Amino acid sequence: MAPELWRSVVMVRKIKSDALLAMAKVAVDRSSGQLEVFVGKVFVTDELLKHIGNSLILMGSDVTNGEVATILDGCPHLELLHLRGCFNIVVNDALRARCAGIKSLMLPRARTDGLIS
Repeated sequence: MAPELWRSVVMVRKIKSDALLAMAKVAVDRSSGQLEVFVGKVFVTDELLKHIGNSLILMGSDVTNGEVATILDGCPHLELLHLRGCFNIVVNDALRARCAGIKSLMLPRARTDGLIS
């Protein structure tokens, strides 16, 4: 398959599934390093995030601050990270500092003390 067909992968099923995880890995592999955008929902794991390249959109995911830290550790060249609608994220100075080098960053609406403001 031509890698350019796999530059954008959108998998927004709202279920956890080993099959979806396996399909996502195959899609990333088929991009042959040309993946520009990956959109995933509930099934996304730390393992998959490490498998992905430099652009990540997790809008509406149940990802946490710890998982975002894992993403940043595993993807040092991440240029785009969109986390809108990720209500398990606590937006604080530590998170902003960790994301400072990301060119295109969309954080959830400010949630600083367990309450959505």
